[in-house]
Amino acid sequence: MRCIFGDPKNAPPPLVRLTGRSLVSAIWKGEGSLVDELLESMEPHVEEDVLTDLKAKIRAHDPSGSEDIEGEIRSSLLW
Repeated sequence: MRCIFGDPKNAPPPLVRLTGRSLVSAIWKGEGSLVDELLESMEPHVEEDVLTDLKAKIRAHDPSGSEDIEGEIRSSLLW
């Protein structure tokens, strides 16, 4: 950080706290999400109907439409 910003106090924080919506995006939504990578790695090893059923269950537990997104994330992760 010293090499890039000179004074370390001018450097941005090394970690940024994600919002609930950002966390949902990283875990459930979009290309490269945790769920997307997991399903992609399982695809060659699981029968198609089992994979389709799992995808439907994952969509049912997607917390992105909830008002209490943090509480819904907790329950979805425990599922």
